[in-house]
Formats: sequence, structure tokens, C-alpha cells
Amino acid sequence: MAHYTDSNVKIMTDCHDTCLQAVSHCLDTGGDHARTQHITLLLDCAEICQTELISCCVIPSCMPACARYALKFAIAAPKIVRD
Repeated sequence: MAHYTDSNVKIMTDCHDTCLQAVSHCLDTGGDHARTQHITLLLDCAEICQTELISCCVIPSCMPACARYALKFAIAAPKIVRD
């Protein structure tokens, strides 16, 4: 496990948490934000982050790619909530 770092794990965890927080916010906001397609996208994001985190901890060589992927989701999720 020499390739994974605490910062990679934090990025993946933050991505997961951000997606779940966005789901809660969107459901509270209602309207278009609470559409099934929108909520499903955010839940898929959270699941992908969690799955990738587990996979990358088992296969450390993929951690850098997984972390970049999760960071894109973590950045995008708050923008979706603000729209």
C-alpha cells in the first residue's frame, strides 16, 4: 500500500460526503433539484467514490487516477446544488 496517501483517501471521502450532502440539500430544496434523475446522479456519484476508495485501497496503483476522478465529482457536486 505504498502508493496511497492520506490526501488521496481524504479526496475520495470528501467526494462521497459532498455527494450525500448534495442529495439532502436537493431533497430539502425540492422542485427540479429533487427530480429522480438528479438525485440518482448524486447517489451514483457517492457510490462510485466509495467503491473507488475501497478498490484503490486494495489496488494502490490505481489511487492517483481514482483521486482525480473523485476530485472532479467533489468539485462538480456543489455547483449542481447551486444551479
